[in-house]
Amino acid sequence: MRNVKYTWIELDLKKRLDDFRPESYSPLNYDFKDIVIGDRINTDGNWYERKQYCLRNIYTNKNKLLEDSKAPKNISLATFKPTKVLGVECKEDDRHGRQWY
Repeated sequence: MRNVKYTWIELDLKKRLDDFRPESYSPLNYDFKDIVIGDRINTDGNWYERKQYCLRNIYTNKNKLLEDSKAPKNISLATFKPTKVLGVECKEDDRHGRQWY
């Protein structure tokens, strides 16, 4: 099976004690012999199932997001949804032999 985004994996983890972020874990074994590749979360229903995971923690206020990223919450995984987009800037970049915009 080809590894693709939104594929469930199972792996024994341990909490990182050297990292203040509450979401930070490391593999228990770096040989990854215990990894189990599961099913892919599909895009049915306008990404319904994926949204259940990716849109759990939505911020619309930048100041609140920055505040919560500091102690004691230390939030590091969130979605930021601006109330207004003022513009978009695209710059050409040639990384790894491919064109990125």
